[in-house]
Amino acid sequence: MKILITFFIVFSTYSMECVSHSLKEIGFSFATKKEFSVIESDLDKWIKENQDDFILDYQSRMFSSVHKKFVSVLSLDNIQTSEEEMFGDLILIRDLASGDLLEARWYKYGLKIIAFDRKKANCPVAVVPIAVNTLF
Repeated sequence: MKILITFFIVFSTYSMECVSHSLKEIGFSFATKKEFSVIESDLDKWIKENQDDFILDYQSRMFSSVHKKFVSVLSLDNIQTSEEEMFGDLILIRDLASGDLLEARWYKYGLKIIAFDRKKANCPVAVVPIAVNTLF
């Protein structure tokens, strides 16, 4: 899995295309009903209330062509979800310098959802997973 993630990180460095359509084609939906700060708060609450269910899956940094700077990528796996169903249930992408959350991808109740701070970017980070049971 780490080899695939590394491939996606390298790919994102060179990709300048908005990937929203590609993500929708593979089953992602975009959270747009709430302010991004509310979504961030809801995700923080989900993690805190279920902290024994989340384990660190992957953590690294990558260059984001969308943000034109380095970002940190944190993947958390919910051990209540089998790996065949979803590998890594929550991805948090943060500004490497400030720590501000820029984007989140999560899997819950059979749905793959993306939210990103539209005040900071017009598109999600340019990484489209090639496996149906991954978010990144």
